[in-house]
Amino acid sequence: MGASAVLTFVLPASPLAQPWPVIGGHLASAIVGLMCQTLLGPAWFTTALAVGAAMSLLRSLHPPAGGTVLLTTLPSPAIAALGWPLYQR
Repeated sequence: MGASAVLTFVLPASPLAQPWPVIGGHLASAIVGLMCQTLLGPAWFTTALAVGAAMSLLRSLHPPAGGTVLLTTLPSPAIAALGWPLYQR
């Protein structure tokens, strides 16, 4: 979120800092990332597919949202241990 804040407040006229790319990029990345992780499991290609599908197809390119995809598709063991049903494999 820090990188999103920098883009939004320091470069407000940038196409990457407009409301749709910021909100849509993070939201779409999270949703598609969870869907890909559920269907395909945690893997590097799942992350690439989620980034490509979420932001490119929806025209919501926001580079910091790539981190959101990483959080949802490649969970750490500590996150998986919290009991989120998608990560119990």
